[in-house]
Amino acid sequence: MHIDHLVYLVTAIDEGSLTEASRKLHVTNQAISKAIKDMERHFGRSIIMREGRGISPTTLGRELAALARPIVDGYRDFEDFGMSYIEDGEVAGTLRVAIPVTFCRGELFSEKRLDLFRAEFPEISLELLRNTPDNCLKALDQGLADASVCIGRCDWEDYYSVRIDELGLRALVHEVNPLASKKAIELEEAVRSPIALPEDMRYVLPRLEKEAERVGRDIVFRMVAPNMEEHLDFLSQGGLVLVGPHSPLIEAAAQVREKPLTANGRELLLPVYLAYPCNGACLSLSHLQSVLSRSRH
Repeated sequence: MHIDHLVYLVTAIDEGSLTEASRKLHVTNQAISKAIKDMERHFGRSIIMREGRGISPTTLGRELAALARPIVDGYRDFEDFGMSYIEDGEVAGTLRVAIPVTFCRGELFSEKRLDLFRAEFPEISLELLRNTPDNCLKALDQGLADASVCIGRCDWEDYYSVRIDELGLRALVHEVNPLASKKAIELEEAVRSPIALPEDMRYVLPRLEKEAERVGRDIVFRMVAPNMEEHLDFLSQGGLVLVGPHSPLIEAAAQVREKPLTANGRELLLPVYLAYPCNGACLSLSHLQSVLSRSRH
């Protein structure tokens, strides 16, 4: 079985359509269909069910996709790191790196890790552009940044995405919320409560929507103003806020509880990447991604 079989399976199930998967992967619909049929012959069981123009996984298909997903992600990480690695060339004196930050919701990326790079390569100056996750990628797209830290892979064409970290997502609840008594909050349980609109709408939002679709629920998203008072009021009314480490909301109110967010009983870890254009690759960026990739282990 080839790695492409796993890529086709995961993408088809994630997209819910062979046609959409073929568009995303730039292959023919027939190639994906054949790969899935080959796997079904191999296992002797159905993997997907066709429903009108879409598809849905069988129980086996869903479990195979869950097993294949980290393999597919790892393969893409392996490929992008190898393709982007540079050993020779000019060293840029300054790198402009967009760093995602949140209002009230904790760290998405620990800037202390950049101290390792500064110590190893003092001749390269880092200019940090701090903004919301989606605006960081906009800055990258507009050429205002040489690279951007982002939650989830940046799947733009002609861009490298090098995995540099993992973010353990947490959920904040008020002590009056029934979820406050749990040691951890399952993603399936989380989508039953009103949720403050995630600040990373490109990656976190689709994860929540897919989980809600799986359990047949509509998520109630609320736009919460980026200040302490609005967030604390939202929590006191039974809402749920997704945060990274060190959220100032914890220190602001003794009634707020922080719980790990889990998926299928395991802590929900979101991949963190360093993304930049392929034509912008340089020795300085290669040094940066090497240090950050190395320090994540």
